[in-house]
Amino acid sequence: MQKAVERQELSLPLARAIGYCLLVLAIFDFIDTIIPTYFMNPVWEFQAIGELVERVPIPLLGLLLIFYGEKDERKSWEKLVLRCLSWGSLIAGILFLLLIPLGVNDVIRLYYQGQYQIATQITQQNNQMQQMKSQVQNATIEQLDSLIAFYNNQPNVPPLDNAQDLQEVKTKLSSHITQAEDTLRKNSTKMRMTQRLSLMKRSIKWLFGALLAGVLYIRIWKETRWARRSHKRHSRW
Repeated sequence: MQKAVERQELSLPLARAIGYCLLVLAIFDFIDTIIPTYFMNPVWEFQAIGELVERVPIPLLGLLLIFYGEKDERKSWEKLVLRCLSWGSLIAGILFLLLIPLGVNDVIRLYYQGQYQIATQITQQNNQMQQMKSQVQNATIEQLDSLIAFYNNQPNVPPLDNAQDLQEVKTKLSSHITQAEDTLRKNSTKMRMTQRLSLMKRSIKWLFGALLAGVLYIRIWKETRWARRSHKRHSRW
């Protein structure tokens, strides 16, 4: 039993050194995430929240290693550091909890922004097709040749051969444009669903992660009250 205690005491400095290194790396990651800042930009804010949440395990592990063993085998300079880290854990926990309403607001803004972009794109393409329909109805034989060449280069439509009869060509072109409009409507529905699903998955992952991170940081603060007590009343320092 005595040997086990001695081995634990020998491993404490190494574990804490690793913890401090992990915490320094986490600080570098934090700076890299928020600089440069683009506040009021929902894309940047939501992505920053996601990166902070996904990097939470490193500082949490660092704090665990630093606080391990409480006051045993501590250096004199660690008194203030541990006190600051304990209060810093509370601040970090509160900040992560505050990220949740910010993230919800960003999700709502990103959803409507994405839907608006899709709607704008679909409207532009619909207008182009309506213009093509009008051009087809009023086109001469020479103009139809160029329209056929253009349309045969479009994806997801069957090729169209040149025809001698003007009305036959117009009918085929109109049919192809109608097919393209149907494809566009289906793609727009798929794009909206894909955008909604992607945003939903990321929001659940990152916002729930922010909640867990906030709770864990506050739990660290509560469990490290010994680090916040005045060293004058404790001789173990």
